[in-house]
Amino acid sequence: MRRDDRESIDARRDAGIRREIKEEHKENTPEGLRKIKKNSDDISAYQALKALEKMKGNEVSFDLLSYILNKKDVKKFPRTVREAAFMLAKFPANAEQKKEIQQIFLKTLNMKYPEAEGNPPIALRRSLRLAALSGLEGYTGADAIKPFMTLARNRDEDKDIRVQAILRLSLYPEAQDFLYTSVFSVDDYLEQPQVMAAALSALRKSAYQEKVQERARTLLFKKKLLAHSDCEVFRIALTETILDEPESARFEDILTLMKEDKSWRVRRAVLSRLAARGGENFMMATRIALDDPQPFIRQLAIASAVALTAKPMECKEYLRRLSAAPTPLTCAEIFKAENISHEISLLPREKVREILQNRGMASQ
Repeated sequence: MRRDDRESIDARRDAGIRREIKEEHKENTPEGLRKIKKNSDDISAYQALKALEKMKGNEVSFDLLSYILNKKDVKKFPRTVREAAFMLAKFPANAEQKKEIQQIFLKTLNMKYPEAEGNPPIALRRSLRLAALSGLEGYTGADAIKPFMTLARNRDEDKDIRVQAILRLSLYPEAQDFLYTSVFSVDDYLEQPQVMAAALSALRKSAYQEKVQERARTLLFKKKLLAHSDCEVFRIALTETILDEPESARFEDILTLMKEDKSWRVRRAVLSRLAARGGENFMMATRIALDDPQPFIRQLAIASAVALTAKPMECKEYLRRLSAAPTPLTCAEIFKAENISHEISLLPREKVREILQNRGMASQ
């Protein structure tokens, strides 16, 4: 069967389901509830739910979704329950409905669902937990702390679920000790750098700030972390963390990052964080970056040097912008404001240094 024929059949089937739902709808029956209840197989119930969603005005109701999550057998209706969970997580609920949704999803987090279900199988447990965590965004009830912690500390759990659980815990001041002691301080979790990055984000401005910075300095140069293929985002976060308080950072370590780190994004993080404060340290990092093998880092370094040699008020504004948005567009805007060609970064390095020295940048 050709693809066009299959799509035509699917479209006619969905339209038929929508007509049938409309015909069966009664005044006091929540939209589609009778149709979903009537279906005895997962595929039909799932198709009915999707058909309701496609109807003009979206006929999926709160009562329908809560019925599916509360009453449907998840082993018999895995696709229907999964779809209803994601719909409920983004449902435009009123205050009363939102409370009920949160209770449904708290129950979902505490349930022991099968890892996979259906034919062909779907990742049921992962899907329902992600939907529940999405639906609990912003929730700060004490009854959620334990299930959040259980997911966050489980090293066998899917990393996306662990990250979302940690982000939810970041709203609880009483969870800071757990996040530092049971997640961020555990070397075994370095195999999931995304999880560590989430914990670091939650702790950077916490009561553990000094301890976090000390561990960040240690982790940034850890060989195990340097070798991990997924660690770049975490290493950028570590770099930014130790530069939150540049006075306490060992500047020789910062220069080492500028000279040797293989990730240009880490090197960019060093420049942009130092730009917020300017000064001699930033000037030293800028001089190193002028010889960087990455064209964009060289462009950023030139823009930084131009900023440092501008008038005081302009210098302050340029550095603020470079720190907030270290992008090619920001660099181009600074060059234009200072009457410098945007093609300066394409010139030979000796010529670039000559231009910068003529603006007042010291050669050493």
